[in-house]
Amino acid sequence: MKAASKAAALPSLPYNPIVEGAASTLPLVFTRDADYFFAASSSSVKIHSRSTGQVVSTLSAPSGNPAQITAVLLHPTNPLQLVTAALDGTVRIWDYLDAVLLRTIEVGFPITHLAAHASLPSNVFVAVRKPKADKLGRKVDPFAFTGRTNSIVYSVSLETLAGTNGRSSKSKELLRIGKTRSVTGLSISPDGQWLVAIGNRKVQIARTASLRNGFTKLVSDADLMSLAFHPSEPTFATGDAVGKIRVWRCLDEDFLRQAQEETEGEKHAPSTVLHWHAHAVSALSFTPNGAYIVSGGEEAVLVLWQLSTGQREYVPRLGAPIDAVTIADGISGREQEYALTLADGSVTFVSSLTLKVSRSFARIKVDSSRHLFPASRQATMPSPIAVEPVTGQLVLQSGHPSSLQFFDIQADRITSELEVAPSNRVSRPDEAPLEPTRVELVAFSSQPAHGSSGLAEWMATIDSRPGGGHMSNEIALKIWQWSSSAQGGRYILNTRIDKPHEEGGVSSLAFSPAAEAGDGGLLLVTTGKSDRKIKTWRLATHTARGGRQEMYWVPRSIAAYRNHAPSAARWSPDGSILAVAQGPFLTLWEPVSNSLIAALSCPEVKAAQQLEFVGRQGRYVAVGSGTTLIVWDLVRGEVHAHRSYDEAVRSIVPLENERLAVVRPTGKKGQQHSIVDVLDVTAPSRPAVTYQLPVAVREVTTGVVKQRGLSSQNGTVGLPHFFAITSAFDVVQVGSSPDDTQQGGPSGSSSAGQSLRGISVKRRTLFDDLFGPMMDDYDAEAAATAQKQRQRPVLATKDIFALFDAPAHLLPPVRMLFDAFVPAVLPPRREGDGEDAEGVKRAGTVEQDEDEEDEMDIDGDEAAKAAPGPHIAARSKDDEAEDIRVLTDLFASQLETPATSTSSAAKKGKPAAGAASSPAGAKSKPNGLPNGSSDAGKKPQGRKSSSTMVNGAAASPSSAGGKQIGGTSPPASQGKAGAGKKRKSLS
Repeated sequence: MKAASKAAALPSLPYNPIVEGAASTLPLVFTRDADYFFAASSSSVKIHSRSTGQVVSTLSAPSGNPAQITAVLLHPTNPLQLVTAALDGTVRIWDYLDAVLLRTIEVGFPITHLAAHASLPSNVFVAVRKPKADKLGRKVDPFAFTGRTNSIVYSVSLETLAGTNGRSSKSKELLRIGKTRSVTGLSISPDGQWLVAIGNRKVQIARTASLRNGFTKLVSDADLMSLAFHPSEPTFATGDAVGKIRVWRCLDEDFLRQAQEETEGEKHAPSTVLHWHAHAVSALSFTPNGAYIVSGGEEAVLVLWQLSTGQREYVPRLGAPIDAVTIADGISGREQEYALTLADGSVTFVSSLTLKVSRSFARIKVDSSRHLFPASRQATMPSPIAVEPVTGQLVLQSGHPSSLQFFDIQADRITSELEVAPSNRVSRPDEAPLEPTRVELVAFSSQPAHGSSGLAEWMATIDSRPGGGHMSNEIALKIWQWSSSAQGGRYILNTRIDKPHEEGGVSSLAFSPAAEAGDGGLLLVTTGKSDRKIKTWRLATHTARGGRQEMYWVPRSIAAYRNHAPSAARWSPDGSILAVAQGPFLTLWEPVSNSLIAALSCPEVKAAQQLEFVGRQGRYVAVGSGTTLIVWDLVRGEVHAHRSYDEAVRSIVPLENERLAVVRPTGKKGQQHSIVDVLDVTAPSRPAVTYQLPVAVREVTTGVVKQRGLSSQNGTVGLPHFFAITSAFDVVQVGSSPDDTQQGGPSGSSSAGQSLRGISVKRRTLFDDLFGPMMDDYDAEAAATAQKQRQRPVLATKDIFALFDAPAHLLPPVRMLFDAFVPAVLPPRREGDGEDAEGVKRAGTVEQDEDEEDEMDIDGDEAAKAAPGPHIAARSKDDEAEDIRVLTDLFASQLETPATSTSSAAKKGKPAAGAASSPAGAKSKPNGLPNGSSDAGKKPQGRKSSSTMVNGAAASPSSAGGKQIGGTSPPASQGKAGAGKKRKSLS
C-alpha cells in the first residue's frame, strides 16, 4: 500500500503510443459512398482514403480516456455519423466529417460488442463484461477487475437522463436481455427482427419486438468465433474454433417457441456444415447477393463458398492471418472488393472479379504469430528496437518476426521492409505453434553511406531459430550495406556468418562510432552467451575479376576475462574504449591492440546486466546490476555515484546534457507500470527527478535520442525522451504526449482531427482505365510525373518490354510511356557532358540557306564557332513543333508510298520517291560511319540490292521552309516521275 500510494504521488511522465502490440480485429466500416473507411486503432478511429490508404482524419477520445475501442459502426439513421464503443463503458457518437464528438453515453461496464439497426433508431445493443461479487458479497470495480467475467447483453437507450449536463451522460434505460459466459459476436438481422449473440458453444436468439422474453439458446458442436447474416433470407452463419462453418436456418417463430418451451437436453437447429479451414474461422461474411460466403482465418487464405453447390475458390498467401472481412461496394458501378483486416495490422483489398490482391495498406505492422504462444514464451521473446542514426527512423520487427520494418515517425508510415531471414508464411499443422526465425538484435553504424543521402552505411543483425530433436540451433550474424542504386535504395546483404559464437546466442551487438578508429577502421563487436567470448570484426577487401574491389567482414580479435560471460558491450563516444559488462566486473579494452586497460568492480555489483556511456566525452559509465545502479568515473577510476532501489533496474537510457534515466518496472500483474529516475551525473549528490510511467517497459532504444520536432512551448523538452516497447508489446514514445502529436510533434500526423469537408477523392472511371486520363488531366499531373521520372531508377534492358506487358486496349497513352522507355534504351548521361549537350543544342539551331547543296556534320563546339552571332538562336516551342511536323510528314510519306517503289526506282538507277540522295562532294557520315567509309548504295556480295539507303534513312521533301532531315532532298519533279513510272508498271 505504501508503494502504491508513493507511486500515485509521483508526477506522470507523458507518453505517446505509436502502435499497439496486437492489431485490431474489428472489420472495416465504409462510408455510404465507399470513398473512405474507418479502422479502429487502440483508443482512436482512423479514417483512410480507400484509393490510397492514406489517413485523412483521426477521431480520438478526450484526453485522459485512452480506452480501447471495441466496436465501430455507422449511425443506423444518419450515415454522416459514427458510433463507437470502448472498454471504458461509453458509447460515443461522432460527426466524422468535422471530427467532432457529439455525445457520450455511459453504460457503466466495459463494452465488448455493439449492434444497431435503422428500425430501432433510439436504441443500440451492447455486450458488456460484468465481474461477479467477491466471496464477501462486495461489488468489484468492473474496469479494474482482471479475473473471469460474464457477458451480459443490454438494450441501451440513446436518450439520456433528464437534468444531465454536458456531452457525457447516462443512458435513460438499460434493458437486460440475457447472459452468457463470453460473447464473441453480436448482430441484428438485415430486416431488424432478430438479435443474435454467440459465445462458447451457444447461439442465443431474441426477437427485437419482444426483448423482455429474453434469448432462446441453441447449441453448437464447438466454440463459436464469428457471425454473419444472410442479406435477404432468415439465415445466419457461424464459424467455430475447429474450422467449421455452420449455416443456421432457424429464424422461425414456431421453431424458436418450441425450442424455448423445451426444458431438458441440448437444443439443436437445422443447419448445413461447410468445412475446409484447419483452424478457427475468425472472418465470415455473406456476399451482397447471398450466393456466396467469404471466410478466412489463421491459414492466411480467403475462401469463397458457393452455397448452392458447395464449391470453393481460394485466394492464398495473403501474408498474415485474416481477422475480419468486409464486402466493399464498387465505386461508380465497378466490381466489389473484399476488404480484409489482417493480423499484422495491414488492410488488403481483393478484387471480386479476378480474385487477386489489388492493393494493400499498412501504417505499421505487428507480429501476427505472437498470440499463438503462451505467456511464458512471450516473456522471453526478443523484441528489438533501434533508431536509425542518420534519418531517425524507428526500426522494429515487422509482421513476421524474421523481417524488419523502417517506420518514419514524422510521416507516420512505413518507408521500407527488409526480410532478414527468408521464411515461409505457413500456419501450424496442429495445435502446437511453429517456432519461426526471429530477429534478436539490430545495430547501425553512425556514418551515412558515401555519396548518398540514404540511411547508415552498415547495419548488423542477429537472427536465430531454436532447434528441435536432432536439429541444432540456427544463429546467423548478417551485415548489410546500404545501396542507393538498388531499387531506389535498400540494404543489401554483404556478409553472413553462421554461429558467430558457436551454439550459444549473442548477447550484444554494436558498431564502433568512429570509422577511423586505429588501423582497423570501422569495427563491430559481438559478445557470446555460452562461449563467453568478446569478438571484434573488421572490413576486408578483395580484388575480383576485372579489378573490381569487393568488401566483406572477417574476424579481427577474440578476448575473454576470467571465464565470465559478457552481457553487454558499448563503445565510448570517440571509439577509443570498449566497455564490457562481465559478471561482477566492468572491463575496459583498447580496441586497436585488443589489450585490457582495466577491470573495475565493487561489492554491490553481483552480475552486471546493463551498461551505457553517459555524456559526450564518455567519462562516465553507468552499470545496472539487480536493484543497484553504479556510475563509474573512468578518469579517476572510482565509483562516482551509487543508488539502490526497491525494484530491479530494467534499462539505463543516456540522455542529453550529461543525464541518464533509470527505468524500473513495478506493480502487480495486470497493473504494472514503470518508475523513471532522471539523474545528473555531474551532480551525484543532487536528488533524482522521479516520474511515473503508466506502462511497464520491456525494451528501450540505446543511445541518445534527440527530440526531433519539439519546441519549448509544449513543455516536454526537459523530460527524458526515448522509445520503448512495453510488456504488452506496445511501442510508445516516452517524453511526448498525444497533444504534442497534434501540434506537429515528432510522431505527429497532420490528419488528427481534420475535417473531411475540404477533402475530395477523384473517382477513376472505366473510360480512364481503357483510354487513360483526359487531356485536361495532363497539365495538372505533368509536374508530378516529371519529378517521379527523375527519381525513378533506370530500367534494366530485360525490364523494358514489361512496359508493354498488357493488351493493347489497356495500355496507357504512348506519351505516358515515353519517359519510362527512353531512359531504358539510351545510355545514362555522364558527368562532363553538359557542355557537349549544350553545343549540340546550339548546333541544331544553325540556319542553312535553301540554295546550299553541301552539308557537313560538325560537333557542338565546332558549330558554336562556325556559326556565331545572328546564326545562333534559342530553340522555342514553335521550332519544336516545326520539327515534329517535319517528322510527321516524313512518316506519312513513307506510309503512303508502296514499299516496292523503292526497288523499282533502284533498278533504273534513279532514287525512289521519298528517298534522299547525297550530292557529289558531300561530307556526310552515312550510317554513322566515318567520312569516306560509307557503304551506302553498295550491293552486298552474293545477293542483289533491292533498295538504296542514303545516310541511313530515307527522307522526303516537305513544306518545312527548306529544312531537311538526314540529307538533301531530290527535286520534287524527280520524285513524282518515279512514282508515276511505278503506277504505270502496276497498270
